[in-house]
Amino acid sequence: MLGFMLKDVYTMKKQMKMTLVISLFYIIFSIADNNIGFLSFVVMFANLGVLLSTFSYDEKSHWDKYARILPISYQKIVFSRYAEILIVNAVVFVILMPIMFFIKKPEQEILEVLTILIAVICVSIILLSIMFPIVYKLGMEKARIMIFVIIFIPVCAAVTIGKLNVGLNMASFLESPIANFIGYHLYIICPLIAAVFFTLSYQISKSIIAKKEY
Repeated sequence: MLGFMLKDVYTMKKQMKMTLVISLFYIIFSIADNNIGFLSFVVMFANLGVLLSTFSYDEKSHWDKYARILPISYQKIVFSRYAEILIVNAVVFVILMPIMFFIKKPEQEILEVLTILIAVICVSIILLSIMFPIVYKLGMEKARIMIFVIIFIPVCAAVTIGKLNVGLNMASFLESPIANFIGYHLYIICPLIAAVFFTLSYQISKSIIAKKEY
């Protein structure tokens, strides 16, 4: 399994360099503007830019056909790819946490900053958990449209609803006990939801690979 992960590291070298440059830009911009919100782009680039690119390289080199004749189970092949999600996000968390504490505003509590970082990372894990089975099923090239829909349609819908103000009294909801409870425990709720998506996604991907013919 370690060999599969090292293979992905070697194939991601060029993509990682570009991601590091873009991430460095957002980190500098966040520090200069004293705004931790821009660091969320670093998390997204690290996940979507780097991890999804491994599928593209594998598809172009027909790696999957070669991997199936190796003396290793398809479960370990899939597990190695999912393990990379956790490793990349753990590295991102360790790097961004001190930066966020450094640039946080005086009125912001440490738990609030930590919750923001955890929530952004969990959203990235959920997105990848949705995308991975689609990519395994359709291939990276065919899955690009689905990925576009997954990322942008919910964003557009949220913006549209916000502008139309479709009779939702958001102000009163945000002040409700339920919203306060969710907001205060978001650092626990988000990882739990991400864990459910991650586990289900892994099982679905294993099922897809087991039935897939190359």
